[in-house]
Amino acid sequence: MEGITEIFAKNLNHLMKKHGENLSELSDRINVAYSTVSDWQHGKKMPRSGSLQKLADHYNVNISYLTSEHLHTNSSDSFSVDEAVDRLRSYQGKPVSDDQKAVLKDLIKGYLDRNNK
Repeated sequence: MEGITEIFAKNLNHLMKKHGENLSELSDRINVAYSTVSDWQHGKKMPRSGSLQKLADHYNVNISYLTSEHLHTNSSDSFSVDEAVDRLRSYQGKPVSDDQKAVLKDLIKGYLDRNNK
């Protein structure tokens, strides 16, 4: 299991790629030293709360998005639909019935089919 620093680094890299932003651009936009952002990006350090909020505001997400595991559908993140459902279940912290699990699997498969064309 990954620690929060590694999870954060994955999420940061995903958001940077999604927004077409490089390390230099991000450090300039949130007014944080290039080397500090590099440490975050490579999972060496975790940002302080003020910097986490700057990142959340910059990417229009909440802090929990930056620090929680997510299902990114780029080619470097492979996972099964069953694993995706299990992650959703653990994220919500609530039991999911077999019927609900089937619905989640269909939704995830449909999403992947639409976005991986």
